[in-house]
Amino acid sequence: VLMYCGLVGGVIALGLMAHWMAHEFGADPNHVQSIEVSAYTATPLYMVGFAVLYPELWFIMCVGLLGIAYAVYMLYTGVPIVMGIDEDRGFIYASSLVTVGLVFLVSMLGLTVFMWSSGLGPAFIS
Repeated sequence: VLMYCGLVGGVIALGLMAHWMAHEFGADPNHVQSIEVSAYTATPLYMVGFAVLYPELWFIMCVGLLGIAYAVYMLYTGVPIVMGIDEDRGFIYASSLVTVGLVFLVSMLGLTVFMWSSGLGPAFIS
C-alpha cells in the first residue's frame, strides 16, 4: 500500500514541478494538464511491472528498457502538444522534467536506505 501511495505521490509531485517550471518555457498550463503529462509519461513504466509475472531477469530487464525508452519518447513528443509550446522549447522542458524525475529517484533511494538502516527494512523469515 505504501509503495502505491509513493508512486501516485511521485506522479503528483512531478506534475506540480512541471507546473512550476512551465512559465519559464512559455507555457501556461493548469495543474491538471501538468499532472496529465507526468501520468502520461509514467504509464509505460507502471505497465512494465507486469513483466515480473515471468520471473526471468533478462526478460524483465529487456521489458524495462523498452518501457523506459517508450516513456521518454512519449515525454518528448507529448510535452509540446499538451503544453502548447514549440518543439525546441518542448525539448528543453522535457529534458528538465527528466532531470527532476532523476532527482526524485535518487531522493527516494536515499530515503529508502535511511529507513532500512533505521530498522524499518523488510524482515526475511526462513
